[in-house]
Order: sequence, then structure tokens, then C-alpha cells
Amino acid sequence: GCGRLGLTQCAAWSQKRFGVGKGRIKHRRGGAVLGASFYNDKRLSAKVKTKPGFDIGYKAEYLTGKHCNFTLGIDYSYQHFSFKGYYDSAGYTYLFDKTFPYFHEVKFQEINVPIGFKESIQDEKFANHSGYVCGGVSFRYLLKMNTLISNDSTGFTIDEGNQPTMDFESNIPAPRINSCLYLGCVFQRNNRDTGQSLFVE
Repeated sequence: GCGRLGLTQCAAWSQKRFGVGKGRIKHRRGGAVLGASFYNDKRLSAKVKTKPGFDIGYKAEYLTGKHCNFTLGIDYSYQHFSFKGYYDSAGYTYLFDKTFPYFHEVKFQEINVPIGFKESIQDEKFANHSGYVCGGVSFRYLLKMNTLISNDSTGFTIDEGNQPTMDFESNIPAPRINSCLYLGCVFQRNNRDTGQSLFVE
């Protein structure tokens, strides 16, 4: 009864330039604290709570010699949420009486491959502070998942699985493979002496 509705992140990354000319590549690496929101199907679940997650990744920026560059990266993310609901398994019966007698805790990991663009507002070679917008498409692959299900009245663990079934709602092209669009605004602090930068996205 739960699904991911949106994702926000705030990150401080380091960036190193190996030249600034056309055809060069900037290497961007770092991490982020993730906060996800999940929609609640009131027929099947209640009291959905999100817990902090994280993201680490690398992105290469191909310089075109203009303000708009192309980016390609890879990210690993970990997310965690819980809700109250039902438990459907052999030997267990329940009524859809909105008592939601079971507590579910879900942890999952995924790999993202973002492909996109970066449009700079100022020229980073000459500005101590600059801003830009970025966007594109990110391909997602679900990795290992873990669930913990307990009886809400007794507190006893009913099921603990290291590889439960969890797929994207859309199974195109595959149950564990999907994609999404992303768009962000970024503020960047440039160190023109070292060629490195720090930014918040």
C-alpha cells in the first residue's frame, strides 16, 4: 500500500577540474542525505513514516566549450520507511477492517544512472560564485531489499526477509528497472586557484 512519490536531496560535493577546455571532463563526486515521501493507500495501510537515507555517487561532466555541458553518472542510494498494514501469508487470516494489525519496516537499495545536462548561469572560470540548473533522465535498478513484519499487539516478529518481492509499479522494461526525470537548481562556490568547487543541489 505504499509507493515512492517524490525525492529531495541536499548535498555538498567536491569537484576537480582537469582542464577547462572543450572536450575535457570534470569529475564530480560526493554524497547526500535523502528524504523521501510515500503515498498511502488508505485501504491497505496507515501511519506511513519515512526514515533518513543516503546517497553516494560519481558524475562525469563533459565540457562542450559553452555554458551547457553533458553529464553521466552512477549513484547508490539507501532508503528506509515503515507503515502499519496487513500480512498475507499461509496460516494467517485477517479482515479488511482498517485495524492494520501488523507493523512493516522496509529497507531497500538501488542503483541510479543519471544522464543529463548542466546549464551554467555564470562562467565558472571567472566567477567565485556561480549557479546552474541541471536535468535529464535517471535509470533506476532495485538492489537488495529487507523487510521486518511484526504483530502490532504482541510485538512478536512474524517475518524477516532479506530478499522480499518489491518491484516498480510500472514493469516497463522490467519489474526492477525503471526511469524518472530529474531537475535541480544548484549554487556553487568556485576556487579558481585549485580548480575545485563546492556546491549544494
